[in-house]
Amino acid sequence: MLDIPLATHFLKGNSAHASFVFFGAGWTICPSIGFPGNFLRDLIDRTGFPWCWLTEICPPGENSIHYPNAHLVNEGQLPVLDAPEESDFFFIAEEDPETVLATIKTFAAERVPKKFGFDPMRDVHVLTPMHKVVCCSENF
Repeated sequence: MLDIPLATHFLKGNSAHASFVFFGAGWTICPSIGFPGNFLRDLIDRTGFPWCWLTEICPPGENSIHYPNAHLVNEGQLPVLDAPEESDFFFIAEEDPETVLATIKTFAAERVPKKFGFDPMRDVHVLTPMHKVVCCSENF
């Protein structure tokens, strides 16, 4: 999810002799946040940058639905939406923006931290693709 301007500043801020190893999905589900660009995909497609394709997720976890769903989406299939409560994938169908906002706040502040042992202020981040709407980052 690294965009081109951020990647440019990152690379310019380091020594010309520095070495980097980038990890990520070349065909990522999410575009970069903020600005256009798909740094890793562009790096692979437009340069002679050496790369390898990682095909195994270690360890996906006994109740993981997130990773299998990511693979389904990348293959053009619909994800499994009715995951069991104890899984790592949550899907909630809701159209009312105020209810969506309240649900996201509950997930970020309570449900996700409790499930994964996260500190909600340090370890949980909510990314929103829109500004100036009910479910934008200004309301979190």
